[in-house]
Amino acid sequence: MATIDIITIGFINIFPDQGAGGYPGSNFGNACGGGYYTAPDGTQTQLLGNCREIAADIKACQASGKKVLLSLGGASPRTYSVKSDTSGVKFADFLWASFGPPSAGKPGGARPFDDAVVDGFDFDIEYNGNVGYGAMAARLRQLYATDLSKKYYISAAPQCPLPDKQLGQPILDAVFDFIWIQFYNTGGCSARDFIAKTGRMSYDDWITFITAATSKSKDAKVYIGLPGSIYAVPGGPQYYLNPDEVNQLVSYFIKTHPNRFGGLMIWEATAADNNKIEGKSFIDWCKAILVKNAPAVVPVFVVVHPTTLEQFFVHTAPVKLILFDSPVIHLLFVNPSAIKLLQHRV
Repeated sequence: MATIDIITIGFINIFPDQGAGGYPGSNFGNACGGGYYTAPDGTQTQLLGNCREIAADIKACQASGKKVLLSLGGASPRTYSVKSDTSGVKFADFLWASFGPPSAGKPGGARPFDDAVVDGFDFDIEYNGNVGYGAMAARLRQLYATDLSKKYYISAAPQCPLPDKQLGQPILDAVFDFIWIQFYNTGGCSARDFIAKTGRMSYDDWITFITAATSKSKDAKVYIGLPGSIYAVPGGPQYYLNPDEVNQLVSYFIKTHPNRFGGLMIWEATAADNNKIEGKSFIDWCKAILVKNAPAVVPVFVVVHPTTLEQFFVHTAPVKLILFDSPVIHLLFVNPSAIKLLQHRV
């Protein structure tokens, strides 16, 4: 889909401190074949193997100019956590060996996506947060520096209230590239509050937060997260904005924060693609709004422009659309059919 810039696949939703055999666990819906990795001690883990179809999709998307991130956390289960900085560093090492360049892994080690290499990792931490994630992100930065063949990214998807109990401190303690804030789910700081003038949308407050003197994420782009339809999130009719309302939002914040505004994050791909308005999907409307409102000197790019995405829509994961150095759309995919669905629209 030419209107999408960055795709985030979810989820690694079980972390090593809780996972069988000390491994993380994954949920990619029906996108992987049967079978799980076995830990060195013989324990069957919860990390899916044989995800060759996802691997092929990642390569196809990247060949078309898209960035593909792997998302950590999500809404379920609520028990995942990183217990310490040491655990966070070890988790980062595992992720890099398993999803980074093949040369980073050990012979016989876990490679769920075979030799496909993601473009970075997304922190969608919704429970038990703040501990260990700053050290984890900092370790990923160190590991990224060992492979200069491409640029790698780190993103975060906090809720809109500040202070954020899950990701606030990690965002200050480590360098994040993208902060796509969920301006839904929570009344009082949502995008709907901006439109209806029923509260204070916290976008300005987030800009102040990430640019604080103690922040290492001063250069991060900040994205407005929106539901893709009234069915995309609980309380959807309350938080969904129609294209005219999205235009009001984008027009205001892109002018108010031209150097910080990153674009839009849409949850989630299937709902947004199925949401047709005057013959165009909600995603297409959002991209057109970004292009229309972008300053003339700023190019507009979206992270998902594959020429062939024939196999990309089989993941139960968030997918995000993002623009680099200009307004971008960040899509979260949750429906296993979403990737193939978008692929056929390229």
